[in-house]
Amino acid sequence: MKEKNRPLTGCQKLQSKFCKMTKGKYVKCTSDTFKTDLSELCENCPLTDLIITGIKKQIVFQAEQQKSILSKQDFQKYLTKENLSAIKSMEEIYIAELQNEENKNDQYRKNRIEIYIWNKERAKALKKFIDEEEQPNRPEYNPTISVKQKHNVKSFTWNGTSDQLKKLYDKLIDRDNGFIDPSTDFKDFAAIFSGQTINDNFQRVSWVKIAQKNKSIVKNAVFTLFDSLNNGSKIPVIEIQNKPELFKKLKACFCDGKTGKPLKLEHSHCKYSKEFGNTIEQIISSL
Repeated sequence: MKEKNRPLTGCQKLQSKFCKMTKGKYVKCTSDTFKTDLSELCENCPLTDLIITGIKKQIVFQAEQQKSILSKQDFQKYLTKENLSAIKSMEEIYIAELQNEENKNDQYRKNRIEIYIWNKERAKALKKFIDEEEQPNRPEYNPTISVKQKHNVKSFTWNGTSDQLKKLYDKLIDRDNGFIDPSTDFKDFAAIFSGQTINDNFQRVSWVKIAQKNKSIVKNAVFTLFDSLNNGSKIPVIEIQNKPELFKKLKACFCDGKTGKPLKLEHSHCKYSKEFGNTIEQIISSL
């Protein structure tokens, strides 16, 4: 008996759509680690030119057509909708990867890599049009890949005052609150909010907050902290909207207070911390 056709999942729909976009001609990646940027692909990978050419011929071309047809207001709505769609696709793929990251032989990883990078470049191309609407005569989409730019992650941007940043530091290292290691140097903490590229010399801040019941590191409190900082207008909303990029930033900025290793984060940690949420909100509101 033939198995009935089952409806495609969100990820399968994205994979199917991507295959149609590239007409099935791309070379399949055999990496057992997840790649998130063109610069992380092999030097001679045909996928690089394939994505760049595809973005120009499809995404850029379609945007230019819409710009010539729609009113300025409707074109801005089109760009916003398409950009959010790209970001959502990236988030779905990244979540799927987190759920399967321990499986080094995952046959679908190559598809996730392709779809993720395609949508990342799609969002970048659309952003050029968004920026152009705000600042005319900006350069067209033209991605450049530098070896020096590999794996670069930028720290957060602080929108508050320097006094507010120092006060936040004092509250988080306070032994009664116990969120970060009390021996943390303010210089290292401030670097998290410098907006600069994180290099190999960056000193991660140790996140030491533990749950009262199981005594494990409370990782969702990290997300609650940065969500509250955004709600309090202390960091830009764009820096928390894109969850995959947020994961990378936090992993680059913090380490596990028990193991000393980079803080390993999962999608489940994006939930509001019921145990410490009120304390965090009080800290932010007191700045």
